[in-house]
Amino acid sequence: RDSASYPALIKDATDYTAEFYELCSAGELQAALNWLNAYEGDFPLRNEWRQMLELYLPYCGTWHLYSGDATLFAYTLGQNFRCNSVEAQVLLNRDAAAKLRLSFGEGNAYQVELSADPGETLFVATGYTTGNYMAAINNMGRLGYTCYNADWRTLSASEYTPAA
Repeated sequence: RDSASYPALIKDATDYTAEFYELCSAGELQAALNWLNAYEGDFPLRNEWRQMLELYLPYCGTWHLYSGDATLFAYTLGQNFRCNSVEAQVLLNRDAAAKLRLSFGEGNAYQVELSADPGETLFVATGYTTGNYMAAINNMGRLGYTCYNADWRTLSASEYTPAA
């Protein structure tokens, strides 16, 4: 009676790429790229995944306030405190849909997640009661975070530079 479940169990037991996808979904993109470069087995879409990881790696790491509204990240969640630094990770699922997770506050207690279509570098979050948000690395190499109202008019913005 339980034989119908065996093909799925066998597939899971022989999926040698599961570790790669776990690293991607946890936001460990450098480790995922190292894994991909070291893996010698057959990996469908290897080059596409390598390009995707290299595209999103610049987002990952610590960012320090450069200019703008230091309370904007906290305001997203209805809070009011300065965010002088932000930890960023890009999480990728098996379909390569991306989420930019921004962690901030004491001990990175707060998180905001913005989404992007596969291969896109403009991350968006809508539906917050405080507004709509976009994040992207601008042409100056800074992480820009902007709050828009319901009509997509700019309400506030901040820029963060990568930590040295």
